[in-house]
Amino acid sequence: MNQMIHPMRGDFFDRLRQAQPGLPPKMARLAGYVSENYVQVAIMSTRELAAAARVSLATVVRFPRLLRYPTFDALRSSIQDRVNLELTGVERLKTVTGSDHTPAAVLSRIIERDCESLRSLAQTFSDAELERFSARLLRSERVHIVGARYVAPLATYFAYLLGKLKPNVEPWTQVDSSLFDRVHLMNKREDVMVAITLPRYPADFMRLLGYASKRGIPILAITDSRLSPVVSLAEATLLARASTLDFVGSLAPAAALINCVVNHIGFRMGRRALDRLQRLEDAAAEAGIYVKSNGQAESAMNGNPAWSSRRNRKIRTEKN
Repeated sequence: MNQMIHPMRGDFFDRLRQAQPGLPPKMARLAGYVSENYVQVAIMSTRELAAAARVSLATVVRFPRLLRYPTFDALRSSIQDRVNLELTGVERLKTVTGSDHTPAAVLSRIIERDCESLRSLAQTFSDAELERFSARLLRSERVHIVGARYVAPLATYFAYLLGKLKPNVEPWTQVDSSLFDRVHLMNKREDVMVAITLPRYPADFMRLLGYASKRGIPILAITDSRLSPVVSLAEATLLARASTLDFVGSLAPAAALINCVVNHIGFRMGRRALDRLQRLEDAAAEAGIYVKSNGQAESAMNGNPAWSSRRNRKIRTEKN
């Protein structure tokens, strides 16, 4: 990988570029090492970085403050955002850590990284942003949820759950030219687009969002960091940091965030949500969609309680 510094406003390299002229010699040596080896630094501890850069642990501990980060973890998170933005699939596979590649060890590392991502989500979650996100969904007549490539299942998942609570929710999982036609027909007062994107960000996906933004269509975003290109287009953004350096990107943090959004909307809708859910439950019972505990499908024509209850009410009404 060509590890060149490409400053991006407010990210680690931008801060480093601004601070470098005034750094003392030991800090300058550490800064040089980090800029040349940031992929490895993204998963290093303070002690590992001190040994690799040949500086003291105290220098590493003080270094984040010079770049206006409160802690080393905050600095490392900023580097991880850049790494997730730039690494290709080949490079991700090369950076898989650990000498033990047995299935049990791989699973253990995956679970550990997902747990770390979920804890990060809990610590950085914004109540105010969730309120803005949910309010826009609630007042929109039609919701179009867009997710491409490996993120596409999240769009389907979100649309399925939200569709339980409100009508006119549609997932878009294939980005092609036909979607530009559909965006052109959208109404900026009645429609909203929910864009779900995690590293790496597809160019065709961003072109579609750019077109929607120019048309004045409101955009909500679920993404991994403030470096994501979708942030500048969205009126509300929810962040779910992806696991760092995973060859196969994890969807767990974003899925948990989607679950939270749908639950919050359900609570806000109150009785309307309960009534709609009950109608869907009745429909499922009548159609025999789900298997009962005895292994038999529920059947509308075979003693289903919901069906029988309505049929009995109808008979009583007709007699009266």
